[in-house]
Amino acid sequence: MQNNQSEKSCWTCAFHDLDNETFLGKCTYFKTKGLPAKEIPPEIVDKGCSHFQPKKP
Repeated sequence: MQNNQSEKSCWTCAFHDLDNETFLGKCTYFKTKGLPAKEIPPEIVDKGCSHFQPKKP
């Protein structure tokens, strides 16, 4: 995996919610648009998506 991809994975995204309901967590980006949070698919979790925002320290 390229370093750029790992830096923008769901694991390091501000929208990632590891809520213990699902193994990979949910994406809360959709809540900002008035929609329910979506489960993160396994094929996306390590590479991230176009909605990536870095977590604040």
